[in-house]
Amino acid sequence: MLKYLAVSCLTFSLCAGVSSAQVRLADDDRWEVSFFYGVASAGDKAAATPVDGQDLPRLVVLDFASGYTTGVRITENRGRHFGAELEYGFANQPMALIDLRPGLGRLDSDHRIHSLTYSILFYPLERDSRLRPYVSAGIGTAFFQVSGDSKAEASTEGIELKDRWKLAGGWGAGVKYRVNPNWGVRVDLRNQITGVPDYGLPSRSSTFQGSVRPAFNADGSLSSWHFSAGVFFYLGG
Repeated sequence: MLKYLAVSCLTFSLCAGVSSAQVRLADDDRWEVSFFYGVASAGDKAAATPVDGQDLPRLVVLDFASGYTTGVRITENRGRHFGAELEYGFANQPMALIDLRPGLGRLDSDHRIHSLTYSILFYPLERDSRLRPYVSAGIGTAFFQVSGDSKAEASTEGIELKDRWKLAGGWGAGVKYRVNPNWGVRVDLRNQITGVPDYGLPSRSSTFQGSVRPAFNADGSLSSWHFSAGVFFYLGG
């Protein structure tokens, strides 16, 4: 999936370069900078985690609460219908690990996700249109960060949580409205897809003197939806 997105981004970028070479447009709207704020939701991820000496795995759940997301995007309009965009996003999404081991039903943590994504945008309408819907596809990276206080609380339960990097891909859609030649507003809906972070936990539960140790079998993919609204400004030629 992520390899396909990377190839798609490269293909779109080449097409955009050809398009911009074929048509001569003013540069006053070539570069945009935008700031956004919205809501992020990743849902739950259940993982069947093997336990040494037991036939049946233990079901451990990674539960994300909805939180706010904010960030900045730098966009280059290339030709009539294409654009390239670099985005930094910050999502405050508390998370919990449920049933890591017997006797520990829920471990809550303050948690943030930092993401850096490069996307290609396609606009079906012409570049001088005031209203411009678009679709996007991109690839980048995501950093899953547990707060220091939450790491300290987890350590009192004998659990060491660690931050994790993951390759990220995604797609989305949105619309921009140009208020005047200098600025406009935009609304975005995006889906970010990453691997499931393990937070430093083993993928298999071991046993010691009859006690089951905490583990989480981080397998598969994690889908996170982001809905945001913001403003953008043209930087001029």
